[in-house]
This record gives sequence, structure tokens and C-alpha cells, in this order.
Amino acid sequence: MDWLERTREAFLRAINREENLSRYSERVGVSYSIVNRLRSGKTSFAKLDLSTFFRLFPELKIFFFQEDYPERNSRRDAVEVGGDLSGIVVQNGRIRELHSSGGGESIDLRTLARKVRRSDRFSPEERLKILDFLDEEL
Repeated sequence: MDWLERTREAFLRAINREENLSRYSERVGVSYSIVNRLRSGKTSFAKLDLSTFFRLFPELKIFFFQEDYPERNSRRDAVEVGGDLSGIVVQNGRIRELHSSGGGESIDLRTLARKVRRSDRFSPEERLKILDFLDEEL
């Protein structure tokens, strides 16, 4: 699949999340007519200028060189929390939130455990598994 097909799929997903073309165009700051022409196929993503492209996909990140990639689980003692794109990594007993600048804020494991216990994002079974893993591995 080439980049145009992948972009179109991502665009359709973004529209479906909003459930409304008008709401999507307002949120991203691109005129309704452009969004509508992209959806109908009358305009191609290849013809868009970059500023419009980035407004359509505000979460998009581009890395021009491999050395610019954020470190992800590069060491055995690192665990990503919350999924592949969460940006939260536990390493050496500390939790860091990775930001686009590559820096991070450290939080101790007690704080992480407290957040896991209080989170409604996990079922009770998932919470126990996460806490057991943290106790055993870190």
C-alpha cells in the first residue's frame, strides 16, 4: 500500500471519529469544501500543500532520519505502558513520558502503581497483571 492509499484510509478514519465532515473541518481548521473534495476523491492528497496536510492530521509525526526516532523499548529493563503509541515508558524503575522533543519526566514506580490502581482504563484483572509484572520485572 502506498502513502496515498494509507493517507486516504487515515483520513476516512479521522472523519468517522468525528461522525461529521463539518465538525472535522472545524476542528482541524481546514475549509469544509477541501475536506469534502478529499472525501469524494475530487481532490488528491498529493496536491495538498504541507500546511493543509499537517492540519488534517494534527497527531502526525515525521522523522527524517533514523537517529531522530524516539527510543522505544531499546533496553531489556524498559516497558512501554498503555500501548505502542502511548509515549509512556518505564525504565530502570522510573516512568517517563516521552514528548516529541525526546525529553521526559520521571515518576517513581509507587506513583505508577497508584495511577494503575486508580485508573478506570483497566479491568481489575488487568490491573493485577500490570502490578504483578512491575513487582517481578522492575
